[in-house]
Formats: sequence, structure tokens, C-alpha cells
Amino acid sequence: INGFQASQAISVAAALGLADQLRDGPASAAEIASATSAHPDALHRLMRALAGIGVIQNAGADRFALSAMGEFLCRDVSGTCAPMAE
Repeated sequence: INGFQASQAISVAAALGLADQLRDGPASAAEIASATSAHPDALHRLMRALAGIGVIQNAGADRFALSAMGEFLCRDVSGTCAPMAE
């Protein structure tokens, strides 16, 4: 019943380029919000949800890192799913 929430979270992450923002290493929601013009608190909730389904992972101290699954949302990897996810 709640499966749409995961797909919607992934869609928003793809539209924001979240995976590309995390490619160089862990970052906080505030750092990414600044780079993407997203609302920091809303982005933090999104990132917690994405960590819950394995797209990204908690890196401690309110920081998040890209997971192996999340790499497929990077735009420059072979077989990227980012355009389909949007």
C-alpha cells in the first residue's frame, strides 16, 4: 500500500541530482539543500527515508553517503536509472 512512497522519494532524489551531490563523499542535508535550493528540513526527511530503503546510507552526525544502489541514480554511470526515475 505504501510502495508509492518509496518510488516518489526516489523520483525526487533523481530530480534533485542527490546521488551526484553525494558522489564525492558524505554530506549533510543542509549542504545539499544549499547546492540544490531545496528546503533543508524537508530534504533531511527525504534523505532519512532514502536511507531506510537503502538508496543512501547514514554516515553519522546528520551526514549521508551514497550506497551501491544509489550509484545507479548518478547521471554519468553506465546503466543509470536517473532519467527513468524522474
